[in-house]
Amino acid sequence: MSARTLSLWGPVVGIMAAIFVLSSMPSVPGPGFPHSDKVGHVGLYALLTCFVVRALSDGDVRRAGPGEWAAGAVLAIVYGASDEMHQAFVPGRVASWADLGADAIGAAFAAVARGAWSIIGRSGRHRV
Repeated sequence: MSARTLSLWGPVVGIMAAIFVLSSMPSVPGPGFPHSDKVGHVGLYALLTCFVVRALSDGDVRRAGPGEWAAGAVLAIVYGASDEMHQAFVPGRVASWADLGADAIGAAFAAVARGAWSIIGRSGRHRV
């Protein structure tokens, strides 16, 4: 494996591994406010989407198009689904549609926010 491949995909594998480790725990410590676990899901899967897009766009997220962002979101959501299946086998944990929904919201948020930012950036260049 080349150093370039490792630098692009290493962060993706790293966050996936972190998610897997957290999912393997009977309970995950958190701040304890209502729905804080869902906020965690949204944030982690938005970040995962960004890392996947970075890898798919050869390290230059600015040139990533809608296809890369859609692929990044889909890959993050598929990983979220596999992680929920994994949790079904962890004592003290259950697979949750609500958690998968939060994962999907995070992935979609990253893709949509980036698309909106791109549109805003383009419209700002045409001002006099």
